[in-house]
Amino acid sequence: MLTTRGAVVAAAFAVLTACSALPEASLPPFADHRVDAEYIVPASGRLRVPSSGSELLVHELAWSPTPLREVVVDGTDRYFLFEPGQMVTLRTRLRVFGVAGQAPRTITEILADSHAVHAVR
Repeated sequence: MLTTRGAVVAAAFAVLTACSALPEASLPPFADHRVDAEYIVPASGRLRVPSSGSELLVHELAWSPTPLREVVVDGTDRYFLFEPGQMVTLRTRLRVFGVAGQAPRTITEILADSHAVHAVR
């Protein structure tokens, strides 16, 4: 019969030996970005913005000026509504992950609909 001390030692041994079998912790290749992206709002008044997913982690989204509202289509596509023809700026901070060992997509690929992208320090 195990004593309390013996049970603690046995539990500690089980935990320590289990941890030694864990794989090495690692992340896929990634790139962090902090940018201002300028957009000219199209006639539809809708601007699609990136959303977090398997290859993208959005830390921050801030619009100037403030959008009229936000719309989500089909539960995945996220749009912000503005007055058509208006110039707006999106300040964003995000992390782009590479997929299947590939390099991450570039910030200009992620924000392809923007008029211009400027790094922010």
